[in-house]
Amino acid sequence: KRQNLRMEVHRDPRGIFSISPHLGLDPHGSSIRHQVLLEPLGTPILFGFSRLTSVWGEMASLSVDPHGSVYLPATPASRLLYTADSRLSIVSTPELKAETIVYPDRVLEGYLQRPADDQRIADLAREVTHNAITVYEMVKAIETHLRQGYRYSLEVKANPRRPPIDDFLFGQKTGYCEHFSTAMVLMLRGLGIPSRLVTGFLPGEWNEYGSYYMVRQ
Repeated sequence: KRQNLRMEVHRDPRGIFSISPHLGLDPHGSSIRHQVLLEPLGTPILFGFSRLTSVWGEMASLSVDPHGSVYLPATPASRLLYTADSRLSIVSTPELKAETIVYPDRVLEGYLQRPADDQRIADLAREVTHNAITVYEMVKAIETHLRQGYRYSLEVKANPRRPPIDDFLFGQKTGYCEHFSTAMVLMLRGLGIPSRLVTGFLPGEWNEYGSYYMVRQ
């Protein structure tokens, strides 16, 4: 993650922090308004569904980075209540059937970087996707390969003689979430498909009495 610049977002006269003008978001997709009660997490990042486009609450100021992460000025020490609008991406049928996709320059510049010594990973990606025609089929082929050929475990011993993802893919074939997601990103990038690793939260449990999701991990 080389682009660490953050742009300050100013509150408008209505008290709303408008984030989307700073990101150049795709206008396609649907918008959802949601309220979040955020417990202290030891991070200044605000969470929401998919990409936050606007936020309002008791925060003094906000900033946003080129990847779309939204930051408070400091890590909160107490609960924070805020309302937000998020943009939910919708992938069209033509995109799913496309053999090639034209990506914006900012995507190509930000999400194709690879280690200098990962040619073996790119070769594996080509082997796994040799029967795939569309970009979507390539993505699904790599996902299936990782799901079926590797074991999930939190008890992974580091091998000081090999890079972690090289050891995961070609050595132990056992790892936890970061191994799987990073391996998939590097395999996709090896095929020229821009990709990035994203962290966040699972949807959580629906509380029918209070009409809210309890998000735990």
